Amino acid sequence: MIGYIVCGMMLFSIIFSLLNGTAENVCENALNSADSVMGLSLTICAVMAFWGGIMNIAHKSGLTGKIALLLSPIVRLLFKGVIKGSKAYNAICMNITANMLGLGNAATPLGIEALKELGGSDDDNARNTSMLVVINTASIQLIPTTVAAIRLKHDSAHPYEIIPAVLLTSLVSVTAGCVMTNIMYSRKKRNGR
Repeated sequence: MIGYIVCGMMLFSIIFSLLNGTAENVCENALNSADSVMGLSLTICAVMAFWGGIMNIAHKSGLTGKIALLLSPIVRLLFKGVIKGSKAYNAICMNITANMLGLGNAATPLGIEALKELGGSDDDNARNTSMLVVINTASIQLIPTTVAAIRLKHDSAHPYEIIPAVLLTSLVSVTAGCVMTNIMYSRKKRNGR
Protein backbone atom coordinates (compact mmCIF):
# COMPACT_ATOMS: atom_id res chain seq x y z
CA MET A 1 0.00 0.00 0.00
CA ILE A 2 2.82 2.40 0.90
CA GLY A 3 4.43 1.72 -2.48
CA TYR A 4 1.25 2.82 -4.24
CA ILE A 5 1.06 5.98 -2.15
CA VAL A 6 4.71 6.90 -2.85
CA CYS A 7 4.32 6.15 -6.56
CA GLY A 8 1.14 8.23 -6.65
CA MET A 9 2.88 11.16 -4.94
CA MET A 10 5.80 10.96 -7.36
CA LEU A 11 3.49 10.80 -10.38
CA PHE A 12 1.46 13.75 -9.07
CA SER A 13 4.67 15.76 -8.53
CA ILE A 14 5.95 15.05 -12.02
CA ILE A 15 2.64 15.97 -13.67
CA PHE A 16 2.35 19.13 -11.52
CA SER A 17 5.93 20.18 -12.40
CA LEU A 18 5.30 19.61 -16.12
CA LEU A 19 2.15 21.74 -15.98
CA ASN A 20 3.94 24.54 -14.10
CA GLY A 21 7.13 24.41 -16.17
CA THR A 22 9.32 23.45 -13.21
CA ALA A 23 10.33 19.96 -14.38
CA GLU A 24 14.00 20.99 -14.53
CA ASN A 25 13.92 22.02 -10.85
CA VAL A 26 12.27 18.74 -9.88
CA CYS A 27 14.95 16.70 -11.68
CA GLU A 28 17.78 18.76 -10.15
CA ASN A 29 16.34 18.44 -6.63
CA ALA A 30 15.76 14.69 -7.08
CA LEU A 31 19.43 14.19 -7.97
CA ASN A 32 20.65 16.39 -5.10
CA SER A 33 18.36 14.60 -2.66
CA ALA A 34 19.64 11.20 -3.77
CA ASP A 35 23.19 12.34 -3.06
CA SER A 36 22.33 13.63 0.43
CA VAL A 37 20.31 10.49 1.25
CA MET A 38 23.27 8.27 0.36
CA GLY A 39 25.57 10.34 2.58
CA LEU A 40 23.10 10.22 5.45
CA SER A 41 22.63 6.46 5.02
CA LEU A 42 26.38 5.88 5.14
CA THR A 43 26.69 8.00 8.29
CA ILE A 44 23.89 6.13 10.05
CA CYS A 45 25.29 2.75 8.92
CA ALA A 46 28.72 3.67 10.31
CA VAL A 47 27.26 4.73 13.65
CA MET A 48 25.08 1.61 13.85
CA ALA A 49 28.05 -0.62 12.96
CA PHE A 50 30.18 1.06 15.64
CA TRP A 51 27.59 0.70 18.40
CA GLY A 52 26.61 -2.78 17.22
CA GLY A 53 30.27 -3.76 17.58
CA ILE A 54 30.38 -2.19 21.04
CA MET A 55 27.28 -4.24 21.99
CA ASN A 56 28.95 -7.42 20.68
CA ILE A 57 32.12 -6.69 22.68
CA ALA A 58 30.01 -5.93 25.76
CA HIS A 59 28.14 -9.22 25.34
CA LYS A 60 31.32 -11.29 24.90
CA SER A 61 33.09 -9.58 27.80
CA GLY A 62 30.21 -10.22 30.20
CA LEU A 63 29.33 -6.54 30.59
CA THR A 64 25.79 -7.16 29.40
CA GLY A 65 25.42 -9.73 32.19
CA LYS A 66 26.31 -7.01 34.68
CA ILE A 67 23.86 -4.65 33.01
CA ALA A 68 21.25 -7.42 33.28
CA LEU A 69 21.94 -7.56 37.03
CA LEU A 70 21.32 -3.82 37.27
CA LEU A 71 18.12 -4.16 35.27
CA SER A 72 16.87 -7.27 37.10
CA PRO A 73 14.62 -5.47 39.62
CA ILE A 74 12.95 -3.55 36.80
CA VAL A 75 12.64 -6.59 34.53
CA ARG A 76 11.15 -8.73 37.31
CA LEU A 77 8.69 -5.95 38.15
CA LEU A 78 7.57 -5.36 34.57
CA PHE A 79 7.65 -8.91 33.20
CA LYS A 80 5.59 -11.33 35.31
CA GLY A 81 6.69 -14.96 35.29
CA VAL A 82 9.97 -14.41 33.43
CA ILE A 83 12.65 -16.45 35.20
CA LYS A 84 15.91 -14.70 36.00
CA GLY A 85 18.71 -16.06 33.82
CA SER A 86 16.37 -17.57 31.23
CA LYS A 87 16.79 -16.92 27.51
CA ALA A 88 13.77 -14.61 27.55
CA TYR A 89 15.16 -12.69 30.53
CA ASN A 90 18.58 -12.25 28.88
CA ALA A 91 17.02 -11.22 25.55
CA ILE A 92 14.80 -8.66 27.32
CA CYS A 93 17.80 -7.20 29.18
CA MET A 94 19.87 -7.01 25.98
CA ASN A 95 16.94 -5.44 24.17
CA ILE A 96 16.51 -2.77 26.84
CA THR A 97 20.28 -2.12 26.82
CA ALA A 98 20.35 -1.70 23.03
CA ASN A 99 17.41 0.69 23.23
CA MET A 100 19.12 2.68 26.00
CA LEU A 101 22.07 3.16 23.64
CA GLY A 102 19.69 4.38 20.94
CA LEU A 103 20.24 1.32 18.75
CA GLY A 104 16.69 0.60 17.67
CA ASN A 105 17.86 -1.49 14.70
CA ALA A 106 20.14 -3.60 16.91
CA ALA A 107 17.37 -3.96 19.50
CA THR A 108 14.86 -5.38 17.02
CA PRO A 109 16.38 -8.88 16.65
CA LEU A 110 16.78 -9.07 20.44
CA GLY A 111 13.13 -8.10 20.87
CA ILE A 112 12.05 -10.77 18.39
CA GLU A 113 14.15 -13.34 20.25
CA ALA A 114 12.59 -12.27 23.56
CA LEU A 115 9.08 -12.56 22.10
CA LYS A 116 9.85 -16.09 20.90
CA GLU A 117 11.17 -17.09 24.32
CA LEU A 118 8.40 -15.54 26.44
CA GLY A 119 6.20 -18.16 27.99
CA GLY A 120 3.98 -18.69 30.96
CA SER A 121 0.22 -18.60 31.18
CA ASP A 122 -1.70 -17.00 28.35
CA ASP A 123 -2.49 -13.91 30.44
CA ASP A 124 1.12 -13.43 31.54
CA ASN A 125 2.41 -14.06 28.02
CA ALA A 126 0.01 -11.51 26.50
CA ARG A 127 0.87 -8.98 29.19
CA ASN A 128 4.63 -9.54 28.83
CA THR A 129 4.39 -9.29 25.05
CA SER A 130 2.47 -6.04 25.32
CA MET A 131 4.95 -4.69 27.87
CA LEU A 132 7.91 -5.54 25.62
CA VAL A 133 6.27 -3.82 22.65
CA VAL A 134 5.56 -0.73 24.77
CA ILE A 135 9.13 -0.58 26.10
CA ASN A 136 10.54 -1.03 22.59
CA THR A 137 8.30 1.61 21.10
CA ALA A 138 8.86 4.24 23.79
CA SER A 139 12.42 3.08 24.66
CA ILE A 140 14.42 5.02 27.24
CA GLN A 141 17.44 6.36 25.41
CA LEU A 142 20.52 7.40 27.36
CA ILE A 143 22.52 7.92 24.17
CA PRO A 144 20.34 8.74 21.12
CA THR A 145 22.95 7.60 18.59
CA THR A 146 20.77 7.59 15.47
CA VAL A 147 19.41 11.07 16.05
CA ALA A 148 22.88 12.35 16.96
CA ALA A 149 24.24 10.84 13.73
CA ILE A 150 21.59 12.66 11.72
CA ARG A 151 22.39 15.91 13.54
CA LEU A 152 26.11 15.38 12.95
CA LYS A 153 25.52 14.75 9.24
CA HIS A 154 23.66 18.06 9.04
CA ASP A 155 26.60 19.93 10.62
CA SER A 156 25.28 20.32 14.14
CA ALA A 157 27.94 21.87 16.37
CA HIS A 158 26.69 19.85 19.37
CA PRO A 159 24.87 16.73 18.14
CA TYR A 160 24.43 15.28 21.65
CA GLU A 161 22.95 18.38 23.28
CA ILE A 162 19.50 16.80 22.85
CA ILE A 163 20.23 14.12 25.46
CA PRO A 164 18.33 15.78 28.36
CA ALA A 165 15.21 16.33 26.24
CA VAL A 166 15.34 12.82 24.78
CA LEU A 167 15.89 11.27 28.22
CA LEU A 168 13.00 13.18 29.77
CA THR A 169 10.52 12.46 27.00
CA SER A 170 11.50 8.79 26.77
CA LEU A 171 11.18 8.37 30.56
CA VAL A 172 7.73 9.93 30.50
CA SER A 173 6.57 7.88 27.52
CA VAL A 174 7.89 4.56 28.91
CA THR A 175 6.35 5.25 32.31
CA ALA A 176 2.99 6.16 30.77
CA GLY A 177 3.06 3.11 28.51
CA CYS A 178 3.94 0.71 31.34
CA VAL A 179 1.27 2.18 33.63
CA MET A 180 -1.37 1.93 30.91
CA THR A 181 -0.37 -1.67 30.10
CA ASN A 182 -0.72 -2.61 33.78
CA ILE A 183 -4.07 -0.83 34.05
CA MET A 184 -5.37 -2.55 30.92
CA TYR A 185 -4.38 -6.04 32.07
CA SER A 186 -5.53 -5.53 35.67
CA ARG A 187 -8.95 -4.44 34.37
CA LYS A 188 -9.02 -7.46 32.07
CA LYS A 189 -8.26 -9.76 35.01
CA ARG A 190 -10.83 -8.03 37.24
CA ASN A 191 -13.52 -8.38 34.57
CA GLY A 192 -12.59 -12.03 34.05
CA ARG A 193 -11.87 -11.79 30.33
